[in-house]
Amino acid sequence: MALTQKQADTVVDLFSGLFAKSDQKEERKEIFLEFEDVFGKGIYDWKTICREKMEQYAPDKEIIEHFDTLANRKKEDNNKYLVRELDKPDIKEVRELINRAFHSHLTSYDEERIEKFVGNGYSFVACCSGEILGVILGYVMPDLYSGAIYIDTFTVAEAARGYGIGTKLISHIAKYALSNKIYTLKLHTDKTKKAYQIYKHLGFQESENVLMRKEIY
Repeated sequence: MALTQKQADTVVDLFSGLFAKSDQKEERKEIFLEFEDVFGKGIYDWKTICREKMEQYAPDKEIIEHFDTLANRKKEDNNKYLVRELDKPDIKEVRELINRAFHSHLTSYDEERIEKFVGNGYSFVACCSGEILGVILGYVMPDLYSGAIYIDTFTVAEAARGYGIGTKLISHIAKYALSNKIYTLKLHTDKTKKAYQIYKHLGFQESENVLMRKEIY
C-alpha cells in the first residue's frame, strides 16, 4: 500500500502514540504486527522513522526496548512451517483454534462442520513442531466460467501472526486451484473488520457483485 508523505506521517504518528501509550506487551505486539502487515511496505524505512517518533511519546525505556525487540526480530523461515491437507485427527485442534480466533462459542464451529472439509482437496493446516498454527477451509463453488474456490474459514493463531503463515496458506490453496484449472478465490468479509485490510494486502479485490439482504418477520 503506497502512501503519500502526508499519509505516512499521519499513520506513523498514530502508530507511535498507540504503541507508546499501551502498558500491555501483548497489546503492543498486536499493534506492531498489524501496522507492519498493513503499512510496512508503503512507508520506506518505517522502523527507523517510528523509532525516532517513539522517543517523543515513550519516555519509558522499557517501551522503547520492546519496540526495538519487535523491529529487530528475524522472520521465521517459511520452510519451518509445514502446510498439509486437513485430516481427521486435526479436527479438535482446528475447532479450538477457530473459536479462539473468532471468539465464538464452541458449538459455532463444531467438529461435524469441520469434518465436512476433510479430504475435499482445498482445506489445509499450517503446522510447526506438531502444533497447528493456521488453517484455511475451502471448497469448490460454481462460477460463471471455470468454477471458484470459496474460502469458508481462514485464520492464524494470534501468537503466530506476522510470520508469513497466512500468505503461505493462501499460496498453497491457490496452487491447488491452478492445478485444477480454477482461477478464482472468493470469500466474504466486512469492511469494518481489520481482516478486510489483510485480505487486500494478500491481493483480494472487491467484486462488482453486491450482497443484498432482507429481514423478514
